[in-house]
Amino acid sequence: MRNEELCRAKVGDIEYDRDRQRYYLHIIGKGNKKRIVPLRDKVIQSMNRLRISRNMPPIHESSADMPLIVTSRGNAYSPSYLSQYLHKVIKRTELPMLEKKTITPHTFRHAFAILSYREGIDVYTIMRSLGHENIETTKIYLPKEMEKDEHAVLQWKKTAMKKYINI
Repeated sequence: MRNEELCRAKVGDIEYDRDRQRYYLHIIGKGNKKRIVPLRDKVIQSMNRLRISRNMPPIHESSADMPLIVTSRGNAYSPSYLSQYLHKVIKRTELPMLEKKTITPHTFRHAFAILSYREGIDVYTIMRSLGHENIETTKIYLPKEMEKDEHAVLQWKKTAMKKYINI
């Protein structure tokens, strides 16, 4: 999910599907395209904890037009303010990797794509999940991963060399 999409999300954009026993967030993505993002129970619980810590009612007790993610004043985040807030929170973790790399909200999209790819999810499913129209955009997120996995030698059968040399 993009930073801007999360900032625009309202409580009423969440749907609970009883058949699947899962929450979904209906978002309007880039180019006004509608997309549905599944939310794990832990995400809902975390959002509720955040809301309660900011003296806001939990999601199921909130009006549909309330912002989903709220500032300490109960307002919707602007994309730039959310980026600044996340940057501060991440910096406080003092992770060693932060010496070499800055983590932004967009980093989470890249991480999602990479982890999904490593879990064996096909690039087209990742593309749809990210809300990309073009597979080439998704591949921008995965060049090192794909290069490591798509080398011809990795396609060989273990016995391939035995046909050509005496091992």
